[in-house]
Amino acid sequence: MLQFAGSTAASAIVEAIQMVADATGVSATMDPTSGLVLMSRGYGSKQLVKVRALSGTFDTRDYDNVALTKSEDRGTDAVATINGAVAAADGNHLSIKNALIDVELDAHPNSAYTTNFLVTGGVRCSRSARR
Repeated sequence: MLQFAGSTAASAIVEAIQMVADATGVSATMDPTSGLVLMSRGYGSKQLVKVRALSGTFDTRDYDNVALTKSEDRGTDAVATINGAVAAADGNHLSIKNALIDVELDAHPNSAYTTNFLVTGGVRCSRSARR
């Protein structure tokens, strides 16, 4: 947890957050319109960015909808179908395993697309127990 005095310059806050970003998973930048922007370095519902004033107030807004006051934001997992079946998702990592297919792939962040690909090789293994 990082703590800053109310008089701390936004640029100093960004610098301090960036110094520990690898450990916290949270990055910071300055946006000329919105001001200080905090974001998760990862993707998915396990990601969280939270801001709390220890005393007084600190105006926090949703980046995508600045009219919305928001002090906490969680990521979302990708939603996808693979070969007609709903894929399991952890962030942008998608997987599906059934009798017909066993595949894992990573979707590109912030994307919405449909893609087709052809698997041209592979090995199907079966194992039977003999006694």
